[in-house]
Amino acid sequence: MNTLARGRQHARLGRAQSSLRRCVSVRRIVALLLLASFSLSVFFLQAKSRPTNSRSSAISPPVLNEFEFIPPLHTHPPAKRAVITLLAGPAKPTQLSKSLDDFCLLAHYQAYSFLHGNITNLNNNNNNNKEKTPKIEFVVMATYETPVHCLEGLLKLGVSRIIKVPTFIVPSEMNHRYGYTFTKFRMWALEGIYESILTMDGDMFFLKKSPLDLFDFMTRSSVSSLGKRFPFFGAVKDWPGGADYESGQFDSGLMLFEPTIQDYKGLLDTIPSSLGFGDQRVLTKYYNSQGARPFTVIPHYYHTSRLLERTKQEIEEAVGLHFKFLTIKLDNASTVVAETRELFGIWSNQMQDLRRIQMKDVLVVSEDSSGYEEADQSLPVVPIVPVVPKLFDEWQLVRTHNSTMYDTVLVVSLESDKLDPVELGNRNKLASLYHQSTHLLLSPSLSAFLKIASALEKFEWVWILAPHVSVDAKVILSVAIGQLQIVGQQPMLIGFKDCKNTSVANSASILLHKSSRLKLLKYLETFSASSTTAAADQIWAGFTSLFGVSEKRLVDSTSLYTVAWSSSSTSSSTSQENCLFLT
Repeated sequence: MNTLARGRQHARLGRAQSSLRRCVSVRRIVALLLLASFSLSVFFLQAKSRPTNSRSSAISPPVLNEFEFIPPLHTHPPAKRAVITLLAGPAKPTQLSKSLDDFCLLAHYQAYSFLHGNITNLNNNNNNNKEKTPKIEFVVMATYETPVHCLEGLLKLGVSRIIKVPTFIVPSEMNHRYGYTFTKFRMWALEGIYESILTMDGDMFFLKKSPLDLFDFMTRSSVSSLGKRFPFFGAVKDWPGGADYESGQFDSGLMLFEPTIQDYKGLLDTIPSSLGFGDQRVLTKYYNSQGARPFTVIPHYYHTSRLLERTKQEIEEAVGLHFKFLTIKLDNASTVVAETRELFGIWSNQMQDLRRIQMKDVLVVSEDSSGYEEADQSLPVVPIVPVVPKLFDEWQLVRTHNSTMYDTVLVVSLESDKLDPVELGNRNKLASLYHQSTHLLLSPSLSAFLKIASALEKFEWVWILAPHVSVDAKVILSVAIGQLQIVGQQPMLIGFKDCKNTSVANSASILLHKSSRLKLLKYLETFSASSTTAAADQIWAGFTSLFGVSEKRLVDSTSLYTVAWSSSSTSSSTSQENCLFLT
């Protein structure tokens, strides 16, 4: 073969080898791409099959379609952690919008405790730990039967979220005292909404210490005797004398857990075989230290119950106090330690501060007490929590007059230029007692009556006092009004037979009910702008004459005040100068 032929052969061989190398390279690239594609497929398949705590990737379970979130989740994303209390019970179509049942009253207290109090304030926790721990929000889970005014009051206090849910009905248990507690299981359906939940009964109080460090105590999973890992569930073992003490089980009054649909379904499946003691019997059978689904024991001082039997050390160590402060006296036995006896007074102080916050929203008085600014009229009038005196016996007296315990009263002093400085101080003390009222100084005029009419939109009563009246600064106004024992139709005006017995207009004191507001406004419209200087007695006498016999009431005596007798009075009747207005 000549040189030229051998050169051509080498060239063809070189091109063939180059082509082969390119082919191998392409095959390698294709193989690598296929391998990478397969690996990614496996990764995503495994990721889909693994449970996740990521709220963004979790799919909401179908049961959440029955829930209503206020505010909505898409406009106000939830925090990762939640403190939740439950409001569940039968519908109350006859409940007055000014009042709360005991369950809603306690929910208001818990909202105050976690949002405004000094001990368990979530705002302090969230502001001080922006980068250290996840934020926590306070939530009320309420059945759809819960009165609207109760929920409006909670939202006004700043509750982060209300979750409205259907009542979980177990037909054979609904007449039981704990029949509505099965609705508590709805919290386990909040998987993907919250990563961890701390829930407690309404009668759980944190008076001296906070339970919020329990979120740090919580581990990511529980371990059973079989070595399997489960979402966390923790509770305090029942105290001696409790329903589940002998079995070594827990009290469901305080629980910390990771919500999962699997546990939600498991609890529902357990109900038929665990009836008789509401939610607790179901929970203690499902989460059983001797079974496959364990619970983590939380230190006992986070949930201290049966307070009448506790020692001084146990009370001092206590974080959560499970007790019915509303109805049971703490010092009804000689064996009760002093540390227990003082707890009611601590709760009373916190309830007084809650009332202070609510009253401030109703009426803002100017610094000189000569007028006021109205609260936002676009907001609904929400119930104000009742006065809670420092002594339990006085608190029970307030509860005895349940028809007036939620009545709010505005104290108005007319002709303030004639008011004695000592009496002015007494009236201020009366109004500030347990934050039960507000005291306004007004000069008798058309403008004053317009302000009174406006106040009647927010207050149940406006109590108008003549200057020569001495009030008892220790009187609880709701009790005093209740002691008037008004029977039958609610009068629009209440007067007292302490000046002349002929007319309500001659009383030294007048109680105006809010039902009189429209009549008062309509009457005041009859006075033209040029009549702003009309005499107060002329305005008042004409107004009181508008009411029929059934709309006004004269009462013989009252514990609200005494009339200062005039030194010039020579008869058994009071001098005319002591009367509020004279016809």
